[in-house]
Amino acid sequence: MMRPEEKLLHLALRCGVDDRAGREIAALLGRPVDWPRLVEIASAHGVMPLLYRVFQGKYTHLVPREVLSQFRLAYQNNTAWNLLLTAELQKIVNRLESNGIPCIPYKGPALASQLYGDVALRQFVDLDILVRRRDVLKGRDLIAAMGYEATADLEGAQALAFKHAYNELAMVRSDGQVHLELQWEAVPWNFCFTLEDLDVWRQRRPSVTKDMRFDALPPEELLLILCVHGTKDFWARLIWVCDVAELVRRHPELDWKRLKALADRTGGRRMLLVGLRLARDLFGTVLPEDVEVMIQEDPMAGRLARWVKDRFCGVDESPLDFYKKYAFYFRIRERTQDRVEYLFRMVITGLLIEWRPLHMPRSFLPLYYMLRPFRLAKKHGITLLKRGQATFSERTLNA
Repeated sequence: MMRPEEKLLHLALRCGVDDRAGREIAALLGRPVDWPRLVEIASAHGVMPLLYRVFQGKYTHLVPREVLSQFRLAYQNNTAWNLLLTAELQKIVNRLESNGIPCIPYKGPALASQLYGDVALRQFVDLDILVRRRDVLKGRDLIAAMGYEATADLEGAQALAFKHAYNELAMVRSDGQVHLELQWEAVPWNFCFTLEDLDVWRQRRPSVTKDMRFDALPPEELLLILCVHGTKDFWARLIWVCDVAELVRRHPELDWKRLKALADRTGGRRMLLVGLRLARDLFGTVLPEDVEVMIQEDPMAGRLARWVKDRFCGVDESPLDFYKKYAFYFRIRERTQDRVEYLFRMVITGLLIEWRPLHMPRSFLPLYYMLRPFRLAKKHGITLLKRGQATFSERTLNA
């Protein structure tokens, strides 16, 4: 059963589209509320500014003054930080573009500005910029000249492996205050989803908001990428579902037929359906009838969405271990070839912590991939064996 604080948070985030939610909020605020817990979970889910926007309106008289002051202070601090990051992002975008490097800032300030119309209404801690794979090193050098340092060494054979297996290069400003991710894919290689299938560099379009100027993606591409990103991180934060709901609300002209074609082409249909179902169930997002039919025709999407909601609502508080994570990734793919390829790539793709100490010449690089299965076997083999033995014992006792 959902606890009062979780229920209050969910209702507050959907009250703009649901009149009944407003009445339920008033009723819940009339009862004892664990305010420290509400503040904690709202901050963890990245929705403090959105919650404050609701409370400082018609519910002001129902929220204790000291609690509202705490929300106001958090909102003001978030606004100041977001404006600082927005200005920094615009400088970086201008630097890249003036040197002939196309870029697409997404998430962070760009997403807040696109979806909420105000960078103050979304929490974010770093900057994310997409560039073409071939521009990564040049982009890194340009940003480094602005006082940033890369956290990984992209030279020689290691650079080839890194750009192939990963999707981003983390950089930190010299004062340690601003973190940036220079990305060439939305998700790592082993996730079997590539931006090439979306043709993002041809589809990008200029966007001007009150906060910044940048190249943006069409709403269809952006919605699919948001659902893929949410999937990658198991939809662990409510703000990611809020983003999906807000994008659909802000774009009534959304080309659903085109979106479906994009999802089918990239193998992201189930990821899209899970994201849309979460937006519908948690925030009352209204979906077209044919999309509802697609959701109903995919029982696995429903089961995965319920699993995510159970974790949101505190019904399932079990640890999210290695096996649950990869079972989720496996089931979220609707195409058999994507499942097989995902398992294959998971085995051969090296983690940075594993290969970074290996300084090998380019000709020796294939040896790393040959050693990868043995490293995984060493890392997880004993646990798998113990789990198999426990399952066997349990089945034997219940026989």
